Amino acid sequence: IVASGTLLLDGEVCGFYNLAVLPEYRHQGFAQAMQWHRLHEAKRMGAEVAVLQASNMAQALDVKIGFEPKMKFRSYFKES
Repeated sequence: IVASGTLLLDGEVCGFYNLAVLPEYRHQGFAQAMQWHRLHEAKRMGAEVAVLQASNMAQALDVKIGFEPKMKFRSYFKES
């Protein structure tokens, strides 16, 4: 396995999470293939809307395949 990702479906809305490609296999089209596959599977299962949270590394790819940035999230972790 060189790439993996999660697709969650709830009614007509699907979410894409956890897309990962092993470093030595990046920039070879695996991430783009995974995104297209998940889009096709979601549509086949009845999804009308797809949402995701993209890292800075993945954002350019997601825009390239048709996702539109709508908002930015920030994560804050409390130090223990």
